[in-house]
Amino acid sequence: MPYANISASLSPTDIIDINTAFALIKSKLTFLIQLTEEENHTLYKMGPDAKSYVDKTKDLAVTQPAFVPVFMTAAEFDKDHKLNSDLAPFYQQALGLTKGIEETMRGLGHEQMMFMKAYYKNGQEGNEQGIPGADVVLAELGPFYDRPDRPAEPPVNP
Repeated sequence: MPYANISASLSPTDIIDINTAFALIKSKLTFLIQLTEEENHTLYKMGPDAKSYVDKTKDLAVTQPAFVPVFMTAAEFDKDHKLNSDLAPFYQQALGLTKGIEETMRGLGHEQMMFMKAYYKNGQEGNEQGIPGADVVLAELGPFYDRPDRPAEPPVNP
């Protein structure tokens, strides 16, 4: 088992502190939006190459203001540009934290599933030998192991 070495816990105080820290972060980022699925597919995605051109546009809008669209303002563009730049390092930190939590939970889930599998197998052997309580283990966990195989999940990026 590759992650059998995970042995940690969070105290009630740790949990309160972490939730308080998240609440503080959320209270500072009240302007965050939630895009619809359609918006996620139709809005421009600004990658690293586009970012350099957006930066150039910011500078050009100052030196060549005649080309600023009449229905937009350079001031709002500057404000958006600054906020995007300010959020970028938080985004990277949040991604790292999310990945660490996700992978730790996956490792912990693996450990728990391996324990459950071995526990159920021992329950099966105990049942064959007539050990009291083994029937309870089989009755409670059997539905998980007796179900038909699930089809493989389709690949994320076909």
